[in-house]
Amino acid sequence: MGDLSNHFSRSEFACHCSDHGIQDCQGSAPLSLNLLWALERLRAAIWNRTSRERPITVLSGFRCKPHNRTVGGVPESQHLLGLAADITVPGMTPQEVYELAANSVLGFQGVGLYSWGVHLDMGAPDRRWSNVGDPDRDNLHEIVNVSVAPDAPPVDPPGPSEDASGDGPSESSADGDDQPEVSDEDDQTEEHKDGEAI
Repeated sequence: MGDLSNHFSRSEFACHCSDHGIQDCQGSAPLSLNLLWALERLRAAIWNRTSRERPITVLSGFRCKPHNRTVGGVPESQHLLGLAADITVPGMTPQEVYELAANSVLGFQGVGLYSWGVHLDMGAPDRRWSNVGDPDRDNLHEIVNVSVAPDAPPVDPPGPSEDASGDGPSESSADGDDQPEVSDEDDQTEEHKDGEAI
C-alpha cells in the first residue's frame, strides 16, 4: 500500500534533480490530488481490461525548474506544478496504455503517446497527441528506476461527480484502507494550497 493512496507513494512523484547533480528542491513532491485519483482510475481500468494486476511505474512526476531545464522539459511543463506524470505499465504497450488513458471519463486533460510510455497531465483540457517517431520529441531525458507501491486489488477512488468533502471510502469499506483527503481545491497541488508539499 502506498502512503498517498492504495497504489501510489509520495516517493514515486519526487523530483529526481539529485540524480542529475542538482540540489535545488531536495526531492520535493507536490502532487495534484486530481492526478492521483485519475491514476488510480487508470489502474482500475487496466485491471478491467486485462483482468491482471499491473502496477503503474511513474518515470517522472514533479520537477523543479533546474531539473526540468536539465532534462529538456518545456518551460510551461505541467511537471513543474505537480500536475503531470510520465508512466509505463509493465506488460502493456504504450499504445494500449494511451488508449485507456485517453478516455475522458478517467479525468486526464493531457495524454501524450511516446515510444517510451505515456505522458499524463491535468493541464488545459482535451489535449491528445502522439510523438512516436518524432526525433525531436520522442525521447525521455530521464529514465530512472523507481520503486512501485506493492500490488493490491484495485479500488474505486472518488469519481468527479462525488462530493469532494474528503469523505473517501469509510473504514468499514471492503479493504479497510483509508484514502487521502480531498478538498474542493483538489485540482491544486498541496504545495499551492499551504506552501508545503504533501
